[in-house]
Amino acid sequence: MTILLDKNVITNIARGDVATSQALKRILASGEQVYIAHAAYNELVRDSPIQMRMGYEKLLKDLHLTTSPAGATSVKDRGDFYADNITHVPAPGKPGQIKEYGRRDSTTPGDAFIAAEAKALNARLWTLDERFAKRAENLGVTPLAGVSGIKSQSGPESIAQARKLMGLKPLSMLQSASVKPNKGGPSSPPSGGTTTSSKGGSGASGAKTKITTAEVGPPIEPVQEHGPSASGDAKFQAATLVFDGVNFLLQKINDRIQRQRFEAEWSRWAPEVKRRLDADPQLGAMVLISYWKGQGDVNSAIDTVAVFQNIQVGYGLTPDDARRDAYSQSRWSAGFSNVGDQIWLKPKAPPDIKRLKLPFDCTIAGLATFVPGKEKLVRVKFSGKAGFDDKMQSREVLSVPAGMTPRFFYLWPPDKVRYFQERWVAQEVDWEMSNDADVRYGDVDPFSSGVPVIKLDSWYNPGNATAAMVWPADNSTANLFQAAAKTQDNYGLLRDQMIGPLRWVRPEFIRILKAPYDSTP
Repeated sequence: MTILLDKNVITNIARGDVATSQALKRILASGEQVYIAHAAYNELVRDSPIQMRMGYEKLLKDLHLTTSPAGATSVKDRGDFYADNITHVPAPGKPGQIKEYGRRDSTTPGDAFIAAEAKALNARLWTLDERFAKRAENLGVTPLAGVSGIKSQSGPESIAQARKLMGLKPLSMLQSASVKPNKGGPSSPPSGGTTTSSKGGSGASGAKTKITTAEVGPPIEPVQEHGPSASGDAKFQAATLVFDGVNFLLQKINDRIQRQRFEAEWSRWAPEVKRRLDADPQLGAMVLISYWKGQGDVNSAIDTVAVFQNIQVGYGLTPDDARRDAYSQSRWSAGFSNVGDQIWLKPKAPPDIKRLKLPFDCTIAGLATFVPGKEKLVRVKFSGKAGFDDKMQSREVLSVPAGMTPRFFYLWPPDKVRYFQERWVAQEVDWEMSNDADVRYGDVDPFSSGVPVIKLDSWYNPGNATAAMVWPADNSTANLFQAAAKTQDNYGLLRDQMIGPLRWVRPEFIRILKAPYDSTP
């Protein structure tokens, strides 16, 4: 039996659908001949967003999913199907014709090309498009049995997630160092790199030049604590959150009954919080405490009571990460909340940069270091509608320790940045590709050899300033970046986007080392 896959089978797995991944693994292990439709392959590898193309190509290759070989189907068989589809006149209430071309134009092959290939191969078609499946079956295409209960999912696609669900080895740039022979070109190593020899190599000397592409550094230095300080405000020292022998003074509760309500609720949360933090020393917890507080009389010396509402706890490696986790959960409240406390319970161990999530749901475009002598960052601020903008004194020189090679990922920028300012706003990001980076020392994406950069112009700082969004690839670089100013966000619009380690580098200061297939660290 031959099976032909539609594109949506693969994208459903990239969107995290476990049922689709399990079904595909069973099919691939069954020994049946499985192909991906030619039109589906082209959509994934040629027509997907540019940052996903190589990821899908590598995913299909590692799953041993190819298109059917030339000559497997005849032009006549396909032509007969197209003719049947064009002349098909559906009866009332019966499936209609299959669309021949994609929605965008009249040249992109559509579902009819997939159905024709399946019919000509005498293959069973697996598609998650129920309407297409019914129309194809009506025209003689056999559907794949046993997968009818699997539904198409929505949401962002992740190559890393797809590889994980399919049991494939991650291809993230955050793996251990990989070493490969130098294939020629400039003989000097990348900035801070070393050149070593090994026995048994090719060439007159029998040696191979190897370039180290990753390094292990010290743990990231602890992030700063956010939330109420231990001293607090004397006026509101009527309740205390106690955790692991540390007292965190609440800033809002000033009533005995509300304090008792809070302490009873916290006693329910504390054991689970302790269990989670003990199990993962790099994990911290953000405790969000909400109240309702009346306005009161401004002329009265008596403050109004803050009525305790509820507690919500989020977990993460940083305060921003944990806060975002807390906000993502459904929050029950006994009433309206207009004030709150937030307390950051620090991790017992510094976090590893490999575990942090990229901001804005960005994906990795490639791995790089600095051009020697150009170890500089760009100071950038975010101002809502004005977007990202470089500051007047924009450059910041890094003091790189002797023998260290800073390594960072340059990212695909988001098309839009969402933030809340009285209402949710989606601010478009103006970015382009730059060819100013040094590409001599590494592999680059054949589909896009440049570096994506964001335009940083403003009315008071005119010009053509651009910078790449970069993220530290190891802990040593993360610590180096922490010594420099992070993205300025005066209004706190990006406080839930986990931008702490994010920095900015001019493209001409970047030396590309390697372009990863994977989309997330």
